[in-house]
Amino acid sequence: MKEARRTLGSGFTWICDAIDNPIKHALGNAPNSEFVVDGKGRLVRKRAWSDPAALRADLEELVGKVENPTDPADLELVQEAPPRAAARGVVKRIELPGDMRPLVIEPLIEKGSDATPFYAKLRAEADSALLSEGKGQLHIRFMLDPLYHVHWNNLVEPIRVRFVESSGEKPGLDGRVKPGEWTGPEVKEPADVDPREFLATVELGDSREPLKLVVKYFACNDKEGWCRPVTQTYTVQLKGDRDGGRTRSRRGGQRPGGGRGDLAGRPGFGRRPDFGGRPGGFGGRPGGFRGRPGGFGGRPGDFRGRPRGFGGRPESPQGPATAAFGRVASIDAKRGQLTVEKRGGGTQSVRIDDKTRIERNRQAARLSDLQPGDRIVVKHSPTESGPVTATSILARSR
Repeated sequence: MKEARRTLGSGFTWICDAIDNPIKHALGNAPNSEFVVDGKGRLVRKRAWSDPAALRADLEELVGKVENPTDPADLELVQEAPPRAAARGVVKRIELPGDMRPLVIEPLIEKGSDATPFYAKLRAEADSALLSEGKGQLHIRFMLDPLYHVHWNNLVEPIRVRFVESSGEKPGLDGRVKPGEWTGPEVKEPADVDPREFLATVELGDSREPLKLVVKYFACNDKEGWCRPVTQTYTVQLKGDRDGGRTRSRRGGQRPGGGRGDLAGRPGFGRRPDFGGRPGGFGGRPGGFRGRPGGFGGRPGDFRGRPRGFGGRPESPQGPATAAFGRVASIDAKRGQLTVEKRGGGTQSVRIDDKTRIERNRQAARLSDLQPGDRIVVKHSPTESGPVTATSILARSR
């Protein structure tokens, strides 16, 4: 609500439904319905879809006409665009096979965990065959929550998803889902906020047990200066979510009637909602973990069996910065120093010692291997200002 008030520049009172949507359900579940309530709390007008012209006519009938009606342009609202966390439109969207229906999902939070925020939100959708016959296609999409102002870190391993069995001491892959493992696309941009998505084929057989998936990714916040590994688990129930809206086919590169969506890819206010998508096909490839070591059986955040020096949680997300993002401006290998031209502006001096772990193009490297212009992420101890000593450096040639 605060973010909506800030971006829209509104000054009126906002009323928010509870997280499980009791008001929406009580008022008929329509996604853009409209109600007029009088001063005694009586419902005097209702319609399934908002109509500004009809609403004005209602108010004139109920209250009376005004001499100088207000036009939206007269309000001169100071609207603020949401902060730009990283690039958009660099990962192509996949083509959906037909109308898909959102499914009920549940994020699993282990007792006693530190309750890491779900920076990336899961949306799972099924085609009609899967819902009615138990055999069909499943669309999995992860979207970064814009309220956290985070981005994907494309200098490290991409997002990885694994469908696992619901029980067992060391649960294996769920044989009902193909592919059971999926790795996100390799992206040239060092950071972006585009959705990560893929299609899977599901054959339930006699089982109606929910699907269980584990996702691993890195979330980074440039402004607060951190980049942390995240491992999270969901269950996906094979039943429709009445609060999930509808998704139409994206054949031809555009979902019909998509319109301009809001921050999280949800429907725009100007037309009927259908989770408008971006044009294009999908540039990544479905598949497994490409035989790399250090899979889902390892410690959280350890994608390739490496030490956890990079991406650890800062003591406080609001405290001093613990990471720097940008490009290599200059290198002094003899003195063990480099300068980073930061993405947000300015420079950062970085010291290297014998404990600093360096990778370039995902290969172990030395400081002398880095080149001016390389994209770089530097993980360092918290500091308010001045030179920092790097604990980890991830670089990629331009």
